[in-house]
Amino acid sequence: MKINDLILKTKYIFSSKYFLAAALGVFSISSLFSGNIGFVYAIFLTLFLPGFVFVNIFLKDLETIEKLVLTLFLSVLLSTHLVYWLSLLLGYSKISIVLAGLFFVPAIFFIHLKKPDFRLLKHPALLAAIGIFIVFYIVLSGSIWVARGNEILLTGSNWQDTPMHLGIIESLNQGNFPPQMPYYSGVRMTYHYFVDFHTAIIEKMADTFNPRLLVFLNSLFASIFALAVYALANYITGSSHASIFAVIMGVFGGGFSYIRFFNAFLSNNWSRFSDLFQQNYAMEWKKFFQIVPVFDSLLQSRPQMIGLTGLAIAAYFLYRGFIEKDARKMALAGLITGLLFPFHVTAFISLGLIFLLLALYLLLQRKLWLRGSLIFLIPVLLSLPFILVVDAAVRSHLSLDPGWWAPDKSPSGLILFYIGNLGIPFVISFFFPIFQRRHVFFIYSWIISMFLLPNIISFTPESFDMYTFFHFMWIPVAVASGILLKGLYGKKFRTVVAILIVFSVITPFLDAAWNLSVKYPGYSLAEYKAGIWIRENTPQNSVFLEETGIHSPPSQIGGRLEIMGYGTWAYGHGYDIWTRDADIKLAFSGTKDETLKVAAKYNASYAYIGSEELRTHSDVKEKFDRNFENVYSDEKGGIWIYKLNTF
Repeated sequence: MKINDLILKTKYIFSSKYFLAAALGVFSISSLFSGNIGFVYAIFLTLFLPGFVFVNIFLKDLETIEKLVLTLFLSVLLSTHLVYWLSLLLGYSKISIVLAGLFFVPAIFFIHLKKPDFRLLKHPALLAAIGIFIVFYIVLSGSIWVARGNEILLTGSNWQDTPMHLGIIESLNQGNFPPQMPYYSGVRMTYHYFVDFHTAIIEKMADTFNPRLLVFLNSLFASIFALAVYALANYITGSSHASIFAVIMGVFGGGFSYIRFFNAFLSNNWSRFSDLFQQNYAMEWKKFFQIVPVFDSLLQSRPQMIGLTGLAIAAYFLYRGFIEKDARKMALAGLITGLLFPFHVTAFISLGLIFLLLALYLLLQRKLWLRGSLIFLIPVLLSLPFILVVDAAVRSHLSLDPGWWAPDKSPSGLILFYIGNLGIPFVISFFFPIFQRRHVFFIYSWIISMFLLPNIISFTPESFDMYTFFHFMWIPVAVASGILLKGLYGKKFRTVVAILIVFSVITPFLDAAWNLSVKYPGYSLAEYKAGIWIRENTPQNSVFLEETGIHSPPSQIGGRLEIMGYGTWAYGHGYDIWTRDADIKLAFSGTKDETLKVAAKYNASYAYIGSEELRTHSDVKEKFDRNFENVYSDEKGGIWIYKLNTF
């Protein structure tokens, strides 16, 4: 055989779909035996493969950015759901994750693979997304699991939420599947936790405890949201300039809470410059500035990262499907909506409202596409298995809530409150028809419905959590303000555009500075060591008795369950926390029999004694030394673990 023929044959073999299928199979199986290969495989599975297959089979005619954002986002949704359902059948393990990847091997034979288009690297949307990733990565790198001396910091906007997410991730990977709430043991997980399940899958395949994974993934989710806003804005405006303006406003736009910063600066109410940031977080709890910018939510609220993106993409394709009478786009919107429920419940509800408004508008115009509506609704039924198991305690919190949390609910007070909290982007979004008359109903109905909903009713256990609808409103606000800014820019009012942008983004950038300046301790090194010991030396799904609090080494490092963690978490999910709180206090302060009675009630087998327990119950160590078996002791670190049985 001639050398040229051999080269051609070799190239054919390596470029053939049979080779790619075999390579993917070998890659998948190898990931079972190597944590490093497992990590790469999990990233490939959960962030690329399912979306790539779906887009290249069913949606080949879309624009490049649309394909990119769908590849990334659908991979998150599809991979997590597929692993979940396989795990219900086979158990949650590396095997079920690998099988989820092998599920897509046959699809290779139905895809026409093309050479990559490197022009995408110069696309303004991708460049903006990369820039946003870098900004978020810098901020999160300084606030999630940062070693400082003898402490591990969990700080900034993440100080409260990140420990809860760590507990979910670590307990899932330590046998808590199907999951109970790790911070409220014995109760089915009702919180929309699938974004944490997605993270757990990656960590599971890597065979490691890696909280810093959140830095990468949270930053990536923020950049995917930016791509979703760009895709939506580009369709509505037909302008890349307007779309980039929309991305800037969508990710970095905010209200006027920076007034507090400048007031403190001008009044010399500070000793060090960093104090200015530490005194002026974007939100004042139960005061005037209560709606944090979307930027802050993209830093700390992991479900919201997925909910915002899913809402933007599904609403976009729903609207296009109706306009173009395109069954594929309607089905895609319905699929995303149906899969979104366990990732973010209120985003799912918002998509239902957007659908109803569009359908009613088209019906009144006698243009409703009934077949398309049914095509949308059928895949939405994928949410039913999750809807049906939501506890009644979570579903029974409907109440009137006029004016939401505005301190002054008079008309003038409400106007001032929302202008102050939502700022320039919100105000200018209502004037976009000056430059564009198309798509007015879609934009206005989305903005107004999301704005009015929390001002009329509340259906979240904690009514403050209805603020998420203001963030869902922010998507069309960003698009509408992008249209106005593009119009002003085209009319040569470029200085005005620059001023509007600058005074729209000050709050989020001060928020970023605040996140980097505050230093909240999460765990001591002794607590970390105790958490690892728990992970390696106690049975999976063991329940721990410990005082309620934000940070829990048994749960968030050890991956075990606790009777109750930070009360706000379970309360915010609709549960009456007071009985458990009283039982925990009784177990630490009462007699041995009372302690054992509480332990039996909640199936607790260990007690964790640390700084919070010693602070709250002065004689707790002596009592437990007399009555229970000490299985872990760190005198210097001030940590003891007891087995809750008699000698």
